[in-house]
Amino acid sequence: MVTDEVMEEIVNAVKSKLVTSSDEELADALLSLVQNKITDGSNGKIFENLNNIPGTYYSTDTSAKYPVETLILRSSECLDDSILFLSLIKTAGLKGGFAFFNLGTSGHVEQWINLTTGHPTHTHNGFYWHTEINGNWYYPAETTAYGWRVGELPDNLAGLSFEFVRTS
Repeated sequence: MVTDEVMEEIVNAVKSKLVTSSDEELADALLSLVQNKITDGSNGKIFENLNNIPGTYYSTDTSAKYPVETLILRSSECLDDSILFLSLIKTAGLKGGFAFFNLGTSGHVEQWINLTTGHPTHTHNGFYWHTEINGNWYYPAETTAYGWRVGELPDNLAGLSFEFVRTS
């Protein structure tokens, strides 16, 4: 399948540049790749363009995209970012899942990842968020804006309950 081959190429290319073999370093590198797919600096200008022009976001009314579509469009909404990131980490042999947050008038989805080589140590403030599911610890990985690292959670999501759906 084309998507699997593309995901394998990306993961292998990222792995070849890592300093260590930790799950966290790999997950942070893949997270950065997903966050930084917009090349014109417009990260964060969500849903301004409804015509699917590369480098811009598209309407929330569109169907979820395949990971390769998200890469080609270089734009997406939170669900598509999550699908792309989870495809990459699954290809890398890591486990993860979707966390669905109800924000009242809207929702948000992000992915949470299981690290087998220890807790996150690269967070900006030394603190990490986690949830335990069936004896495994999962850590948030926010893709909608550049700079988030595994274990960090946006303030507007802190303390909110969410529905977790494990994918791998």
